[in-house]
Amino acid sequence: MREFCRERRLNEHSFYAWRKRVRSQPSVTFALVETNRPPALIEVSLLTGERLRIPCEVAALRLVLGVLKESHG
Repeated sequence: MREFCRERRLNEHSFYAWRKRVRSQPSVTFALVETNRPPALIEVSLLTGERLRIPCEVAALRLVLGVLKESHG
């Protein structure tokens, strides 16, 4: 632990105090919360007047940006 704390510039005493505090607390549980909101979209307006509405998801954005780069490359 001493090496771990030194590498991360942590106070060793504080590390042990926080570890004790976390261990004494009850287990944490999580619940999935779903909302009825529609997914967030990014809208791209092309010079041709067409509009693209893209879901704010990394894979979808990468795909669209890749296609746009190829068409102008």
